[in-house]
Amino acid sequence: MRSKVENMQKVKRKRREVVIREYALLSDRLKLAYEYNTLGVAERNLGNYMIAKQFFADSLAIRLKSLPSDHRDLKISLNNLGNLEMDTKDFLEAKKTLRNVSRHDFERNER
Repeated sequence: MRSKVENMQKVKRKRREVVIREYALLSDRLKLAYEYNTLGVAERNLGNYMIAKQFFADSLAIRLKSLPSDHRDLKISLNNLGNLEMDTKDFLEAKKTLRNVSRHDFERNER
């Protein structure tokens, strides 16, 4: 039978492992957001606007969940999405999206 001290040490190790995994997952998510954004730019340049829009939206969703509300990468995602909406002549959506670029109070999605 394990002693109380051994159990406490095991729990502390487990907590440490979880914290390390959380940091690793956050880093991976942000890398994925960067890749989505890069793919969105490439697809936009090729004229594949619907595919680009999905990549930009996916990148933005990850960044909204993972970054502080005033982070510049959020603004980059919003700017790319807004410019794409301008390209596709979706001016009302573009206006809404691009207004958010200058704001520091992004709403986080709790999913």
